[in-house]
Amino acid sequence: MKEATTSCKGCTFAEYSEHPNTVFGASGLLFPQVQTGCRADRIDLFKVRHEAAMTVEQPYYNLSKFCNMYRGSDWVDLNGDDKDKARKEIMPLFGIAIYDHPSSTLEDLQRTIDSVLAMDYPVGKMKLVISTFDKRGVNEVSNMVNVIQETMYTSCAIFHVIDTIRIRDRDVFNKLVEAAYFVNIKAGSVLPPDIFDIIDKSQNDEVLSNVMYEGDGFSIIHKAVVNNLYLEHRDYKKMVDSVRVMSQEQKLYQKYETK
Repeated sequence: MKEATTSCKGCTFAEYSEHPNTVFGASGLLFPQVQTGCRADRIDLFKVRHEAAMTVEQPYYNLSKFCNMYRGSDWVDLNGDDKDKARKEIMPLFGIAIYDHPSSTLEDLQRTIDSVLAMDYPVGKMKLVISTFDKRGVNEVSNMVNVIQETMYTSCAIFHVIDTIRIRDRDVFNKLVEAAYFVNIKAGSVLPPDIFDIIDKSQNDEVLSNVMYEGDGFSIIHKAVVNNLYLEHRDYKKMVDSVRVMSQEQKLYQKYETK
């Protein structure tokens, strides 16, 4: 699969047809077919946003942004012309960090874990880290992790001996470096079962560029933003406050509304 592209040239999902007008390339030869669509439903969206354009020198669309649905001949050789499989491949990975607190109870922690286990999203696209304390009780939390691992393949707990914000953040997010979105949720809060599906559709069907989603007791921020801004604050909570303001000003923010 091609990781990045600035055109639809060679993409298996690009649709071509005979063009009613004479179209010449740089060599002066007539192109027998010209791109007219996209089976991945991307070109119309890109065109409306002025992110795709065609020139007379080329019979395909050039793009001003990355298209993660591009699939070239190497991918087709292995997978066939399977649009549904390509769509599943681009579902983002969510790295979920549950931040426990001494004032929270085991019941609070369990409530949050249960909400993660009830997510309407592929388990292979989620990774969970529980950030807790030695005083919480290793056996109790380890039992919770064992239950999680029966459902989710990637989960663990970190028992912090020293509650230093920067060390805690580093230990947690080092476990989640592969995620496309970082999810921070307080023990006792609940993740809505459809929130990851909403973000996936927003990113990959509507092709929106929101960088932050937020609800009661949780925040979800795109990895690239975290990587760029965390060192300015060295405190995840302070960074979240900064990203909220920035993303709202740039209209890249979405608040989850309880249904």
